[in-house]
Amino acid sequence: METGRGQGGKKGRKPTISKLTPLLRTMGYTNLASLMGKNPEVAIFRRFSALNAKNLLYLQAELVNLEARLQRYAADSANSRNGVYEIDWFALSRSEKDGDRRQWDTFLEIRAKLKEYNDALCQQVMTSGFGKPNRRDLDFLRTWQQKAKAEKLFLIGQDHDVWESSDDLIALQPRKESDFFSQWLTGAFVYWLYRKVVFKDPEKGASPVNINPSSASQLEDEYIRVSDSKLLRTADLITTVISSVLPIASVIILYFVHSKLARLGVVAGFTALFSLTLGTMTASRRVEIFAATAA
Repeated sequence: METGRGQGGKKGRKPTISKLTPLLRTMGYTNLASLMGKNPEVAIFRRFSALNAKNLLYLQAELVNLEARLQRYAADSANSRNGVYEIDWFALSRSEKDGDRRQWDTFLEIRAKLKEYNDALCQQVMTSGFGKPNRRDLDFLRTWQQKAKAEKLFLIGQDHDVWESSDDLIALQPRKESDFFSQWLTGAFVYWLYRKVVFKDPEKGASPVNINPSSASQLEDEYIRVSDSKLLRTADLITTVISSVLPIASVIILYFVHSKLARLGVVAGFTALFSLTLGTMTASRRVEIFAATAA
C-alpha cells in the first residue's frame, strides 16, 4: 500500500480503488471519522496557522491596493465636474450616466473583498481560541494510527502524517485543564490499573498495539472507554477527604507531642504538606496557595 522504490529501483504504485478489499474501503477516513465522532476529545485537526496568516496577508494587500485606487479615482472626480460624488451617494451609484463608473465599481469590489477579509479574520480569531489537544489523546490517536498503518488500513495520501507533529494541531473538544492529581488519576493510574490489574495478560485488552482487526470497526471496539467524569468525581471525593483529615491529624499528633521543638517541626511539616496538597490536588493559583498557607 505504501509508495516507494521496489526491486530494481522502480517506484511502487498506489493501489487503485478497484484493487482495494471491502475491508480497506471501510477503514481509512470512515473508521477515523467514527472514532472521532464517538470520542470528541480525539477529534484533532491541523490549524494551518501559516496558511491562514498568508491568506489574511494577501487579502490585506489586495484591500490596500483597492483603497489606493479608490482614493485616486475620488481625487480625479473631485477635480472634475463629478465632484458631487463626495456628497451625493445616489449620484455616485448612478455614475454610469456620466460615463465614469470607476469609483463606484472599485468600491463595490472593495465591499466584496472586505466581506471576505472580515470573514477570514473572524474565522482566524475563532480557530485561535481552540485549545491544543491533550497529550494523552494525541498519543492515543497516534497509536491507533500506527496500528492501522501496520495493518495497511490507514490513509495513504499526503495527509497520512498530519498528526505526527503537535505544533499546529487543535482539538474540537479538548479535555478541561485540571489539577495534577486529577490528571494522574485519569491518565497514568487508569492505564496502570488496566494493564497490571484488570488485564494481567499483556496480550489482552488495554494496549492499543495488541489489536488484530478483522472488521472495519474492531480497531476502535477493542479499546476500553473510561468516563472522565466518574474519575474526576472520585478525585474530588479523595481531595475532600484529605482536606478534612489533614487538620484533624495535625491536632491529634500535636496532642501527643510535648517537646516544643518537636511541635514546631510537626507544624512546619503539616504546613508544607498542606501547601503540597493544595498545589497538586487543586487548581489553585500561587497567590491563593500562599494566602491559604499563611492563614
